[in-house]
Amino acid sequence: MSNTACQREAKKTTSQSIDEAMIRFKGISSLKQYMPAKPIKRGFKFWVRADSSTSYVFEFQIYAGKSEKNTPELGLGANAVKSLTKTLIDEKVPAHVIFDNFFASYPLMQYLYDNGIHSTATVDINRADLPTLVKAQKKNVKVKLDRGNYKWRVKKDVGFLIWQDTKNVTLLRTAFHPKDKTFCQRTMKDDTKKNFPCPLVITEYTKRMGGVDRFDQKRSTYEVGRRNRRWWCRIFYFLINLAITDAFILHSVSPRNRVPMTNLQFRIVIARSFIKNYTSRKRSLSSEPNFIAKKKKVVGVQDNIRFQDVGKHLTDKTDTPRRCPCSTKTNNVRSKLSCTA
Repeated sequence: MSNTACQREAKKTTSQSIDEAMIRFKGISSLKQYMPAKPIKRGFKFWVRADSSTSYVFEFQIYAGKSEKNTPELGLGANAVKSLTKTLIDEKVPAHVIFDNFFASYPLMQYLYDNGIHSTATVDINRADLPTLVKAQKKNVKVKLDRGNYKWRVKKDVGFLIWQDTKNVTLLRTAFHPKDKTFCQRTMKDDTKKNFPCPLVITEYTKRMGGVDRFDQKRSTYEVGRRNRRWWCRIFYFLINLAITDAFILHSVSPRNRVPMTNLQFRIVIARSFIKNYTSRKRSLSSEPNFIAKKKKVVGVQDNIRFQDVGKHLTDKTDTPRRCPCSTKTNNVRSKLSCTA
């Protein structure tokens, strides 16, 4: 149901990235994974497909271990990509999918291309079905290339590319022709900037790959989860956080959005809508979200006064009209009605 809602509320874009996300959990559960190379080493693993530009999550799947439905010839990562792109294939969305070397393989790239999905991914040189160009690397003999140079080979519809940066970069691609070039800037040892020739597919991969990582950054900035021994609560908190983050992204990119809000302000508005703006706690000006966002004095009545003792604010008539907060430089509005608080 959550995947259906995520895909229903936003149009599918043509550039999407696939990666894994972790939910921190140290309790007892058969779904818990241990990944020592990750910042979150213990927890639940999710496969996530998100927009490359806005980081909006379209689909996610929890990894529950080996399944009989997975085809062993593709591998775990390739099966995850195949499952996450099934909706795109069924709806015939002309998308470009980006992922890293954990998922990449030649059979997967060819499968996606045959089903109308272009893809770009870094690849491990130990993968099968790679050209003889990488056989030397498998023997720890580096391909000798000057920095900025590259070589490429094509097998059926999948292209392999090796580019020399500070070290060799290897990719598989079915999008962007290897002959298309651009330039990338690198910092030298003497702190000077220098441009090196670079295949267009390299720069496009770098620009489009971080969709899931940016989503993780947005959802982890203001966590809604709490410590709990029940394993399903951690997943429930993740779903709530995902819904809030996706809603914030939609609000940010909406053309009808006339009042930009930060992530913190958006979450405060949601919280106050649930409690109908009720609060009895006095707050200082420095704790207000408007003060944090604008770094200057808030125009109008402060929130700590507006939301204090809700239901006890009454209107009173004054002798002299006072300026309204809705006044502008060209339209000076004044009123004799004011709040007693």
